[in-house]
Amino acid sequence: MTDLHDPLPATSPPVEPRLPLVGPEPDVAGAAPARRRWRAFRRNKAAIVSLVFLVLVMVVVPLLAGVIAQRSPTDTNLLGKFQTPSGAHWLGTDDLGRDMFSRLMYATRVSMGVSVGSVAIALVIALPIGALAGYAGRLADTLVMRAMDVVLSIPALMLVFAVAGPRAQPGEHVDRAVDHLRPGLHQARA
Repeated sequence: MTDLHDPLPATSPPVEPRLPLVGPEPDVAGAAPARRRWRAFRRNKAAIVSLVFLVLVMVVVPLLAGVIAQRSPTDTNLLGKFQTPSGAHWLGTDDLGRDMFSRLMYATRVSMGVSVGSVAIALVIALPIGALAGYAGRLADTLVMRAMDVVLSIPALMLVFAVAGPRAQPGEHVDRAVDHLRPGLHQARA
């Protein structure tokens, strides 16, 4: 018979210490969650097709725009304005008779160049500042975070007003600022 005041009965099994896990704990199926997600992604045909399409648009098209495009994006043909899509112009032509498919291919090159460039510039600026703030300690981290809070709190429209306002004629600053945010919007309204 056991004593009620005895915290552990004599027949209880010894408690084994738990060792800390190294890395992510495997899920029930035995694979890590990231591997399981990757397997599920590979089984989804629509996801694979979408990934291939995105890689083509973001990598292949900008690199091979000169080869893929049939015509120059700047050649005009005023007699061939607003043509519908055809074998000669896959996406039709615009108001100056320029081939829209060629313009789209070359615009992809410019867009991807600007995106990669802006991310690279942000990385070159932000990485050392973030590393310094993290390494230097609490005061530097607080100063950097408050500076970023100030920068992010300025609305884009107010920044455009501040930049475009002094150069504009009276009454023109709103239209000029809107044109900076959305080029061509003012001309479309007129």
